[in-house]
Amino acid sequence: MPGAHRAIRRIDPGEGPYAGTLVTRGGSVAVQVDSESISGWAGWEHAGDDHVAGPLDIVRRSDGHDVLLPWCTERVSSFVERRAAADASLASGEMTTLVASILRGRDELARAEGHDETGEWWLTDDGRPTFVIGAGETARAAAAGLVARLRKDCADRALTRLLVVV
Repeated sequence: MPGAHRAIRRIDPGEGPYAGTLVTRGGSVAVQVDSESISGWAGWEHAGDDHVAGPLDIVRRSDGHDVLLPWCTERVSSFVERRAAADASLASGEMTTLVASILRGRDELARAEGHDETGEWWLTDDGRPTFVIGAGETARAAAAGLVARLRKDCADRALTRLLVVV
């Protein structure tokens, strides 16, 4: 349907994992990208996943197709560091939710063919931790680094023991 996605602004390289146009998508937003620019991208396999970024929808143009991707606003590592720097480290419940999301993302990656993709963990505009396939560490290494960083700030001894196991 023409005009279904109203353009908000341009997302430049460096503002997030995807350069494109920030558009409305129902009650939320997405980044609209020329589908040819991500031809061969492993993220195509993750349509419908909750914790691995994949296509949300396809938009037909008169001269081709665009794909709608999640709007990722901040790297998880930056979020954790920012909270720690503000002396407002994540609470135990926040840490548990973040680690559960990372484990779910790893499970979603394992169901795909190339399950140890490289990339980074990002937060979407609604705060969902999501692995974005692309430049970066392997998903396993990135997850381990985040869990180790959370463990560093964890004041809950039981949760610290659990994070060591994870």
